[in-house]
Amino acid sequence: MALIALLLLACAPQRDCATTLWWVGEAQSVSVVGDWNDWSPGVDLLQPHRGAFRGTFDLPVGDHDYQLLVDGVRRDDPFAPLEGERQGEAVSRLRVEDCSVPALRLLSAAADPSGKVRLRAIFEAVGPALDRASSDLPGASITLSPARGELELAAEGLPPGKHTLHLSAWDRDGGLATLTVPLWVEDHRPVWEGGLLYAIMVDRFADADGQALPAPPSPTDRAGGRWEGVTAAIESGYFEGLGVTALWLGPILENPDGRWESRDGHLSTSYHGYWPRSPTELEPRLGGEPALRALIAAAHDHGLRVIIDVVPNHVHAEHPYAAEPGWVNEGCVCGAADCPWATELESCWFADYLPDLDHSDSDVRAAVMADIVALALDLDVDGLRVDAAPMMPRAAIRELRYRLDAAVAGPHPLFSVGETFTGPGGWAEIRSRLGPHGLHGQFDFPVMWALRDFLAGGSGTAEDLAQALTTSATAWEGSGAVMAPFVGNHDVARFVSVANGEGDQDPWTDPPPAPTSREPYVSLALAQAIALTLPGLPTLYMGDEYGAAGANDPDNRRPMRFADRSEPEQWLWGLTATLGRARACSPALAGGDWTVAVAMGDLYAHRRATDDDEALLIVNRGLQPARLRLPLGRATHDVLAPDAPLGEEIAMPPRSARLLLNPALPCVSDLNGETR
Repeated sequence: MALIALLLLACAPQRDCATTLWWVGEAQSVSVVGDWNDWSPGVDLLQPHRGAFRGTFDLPVGDHDYQLLVDGVRRDDPFAPLEGERQGEAVSRLRVEDCSVPALRLLSAAADPSGKVRLRAIFEAVGPALDRASSDLPGASITLSPARGELELAAEGLPPGKHTLHLSAWDRDGGLATLTVPLWVEDHRPVWEGGLLYAIMVDRFADADGQALPAPPSPTDRAGGRWEGVTAAIESGYFEGLGVTALWLGPILENPDGRWESRDGHLSTSYHGYWPRSPTELEPRLGGEPALRALIAAAHDHGLRVIIDVVPNHVHAEHPYAAEPGWVNEGCVCGAADCPWATELESCWFADYLPDLDHSDSDVRAAVMADIVALALDLDVDGLRVDAAPMMPRAAIRELRYRLDAAVAGPHPLFSVGETFTGPGGWAEIRSRLGPHGLHGQFDFPVMWALRDFLAGGSGTAEDLAQALTTSATAWEGSGAVMAPFVGNHDVARFVSVANGEGDQDPWTDPPPAPTSREPYVSLALAQAIALTLPGLPTLYMGDEYGAAGANDPDNRRPMRFADRSEPEQWLWGLTATLGRARACSPALAGGDWTVAVAMGDLYAHRRATDDDEALLIVNRGLQPARLRLPLGRATHDVLAPDAPLGEEIAMPPRSARLLLNPALPCVSDLNGETR
């Protein structure tokens, strides 16, 4: 028996936490200087290896800061997932795990539309071999190969939706390793890249019965929306009708009672959720934990991903973080005369009751991000919307991404999309938080402003729009990012009010009414036609599907209306739904290459294409009809005007859009709409 045990130990993979560092590039000599060698050059050399340089080091458990010394010049490690600090400057950081306990490493995992699941993993031992394993997946069988340290899990007949598998394995001494693997039983379809995100401010969406809410007494009072109302909309098929693939829920943590003075001098409740006073307690006024878990489960059963809004930058003064010594920046109030945004962005406070957390401190950012990821895992959500991303150092964003990547394994990682609010030219600020160790994506504010200039303000030309879109596409190249184009959100005036010339009205004393003219709704329809056919993860802010009116915050957060919509509002909803479902229908719209086909004055067109599919969008902003010649390829069926003829010249009525798809797609026959 002893001989057998020794043979098993020799064959089974043993855990190894040695750190290997690389430098890829031309150099005469490369060494690493770090906290483990007192930053001494020439001590730890990287050796030439197949045209690069490589070194392996045994380091103590924990975080280590370092840099590479390349021919005498200090360089940050481009492969480092984390950032540290030395003498006030950013350096590379690595994290050494505890190798005194075993680990599970996923080899493969997949679920097919029939409900069949297959998973393979390796048990990396610390001495004793793999002994037993279990999972919480109903009906799953597990086969062990202790000599190779492998285990295989199989299950069949799982219903459609999400199944988060928790796998546990033990060695013969009782050492435990675990793995969390989210899997989806569904027809393979785009979710993030190529999907459609729907943004919900829960307090303003629907009551517990799914009914529309009355306007609150004051624009900043609570309206009474609850998570049960979102669940009712899921069950009714509302989001499915729009082609939505994921929901973005506003902040979920408990906020303070009472009224607090906002930046505009008015008193406000915390209806929006951005003043957290607890790292773990859910907001009871939105329905509490059971209601939120029921919402998430319903979304998953309907094939919808769920993103929760998280607020790592700041807390309310009542939050326990605020009382921790050294956790809060001694900053000023953002935007005050002595506190310009440009120089105080990472330390200023939104208000004197909203302490800004000091994420330059490693312990602070580790604790805050650990709490966030633990909450995401506990609730089984699918991603995070990260509030105020540029107000934290890049090291904080990388800490969050590192923990998200470590939290789950398999084909469905936890997704992150950031908010970096910029003006029309904010590409550099947004790009700085992207990349393989940064956010998975961000909201494309420059595209929003360009769409508004072209279609809400009328000052921009099609050439201006094409230039902005092309600059955005170029700015994100190489980042791997899934960017989110949009026409409006909860921080800017509503599109139809801007298009109607009323976006700048006072949100308190002169809130704009719903437009009586059809034209502002047509403008929004044309903008949605462009945004919802762009690459990435287009985002619909609740109410924009029918053209809700409103000036700036807080007037842009009026309660949703599900009935009593005007004829232009109902028409716009139908067209938006056609666009959303077209995105889900067409492989070209979901993941095809994007090129500008026409940009001339009032005429704009872009093409999306894969090897097997094409889509063509054409927009005429002008008040006069237009005709143009464009090669159609496979895109020969107009889902926005299915009865309009297509000849050698494409006729574009005034103020119209045409979306041409491949008629060979089975789902095309279910799409129809019109822009006039």
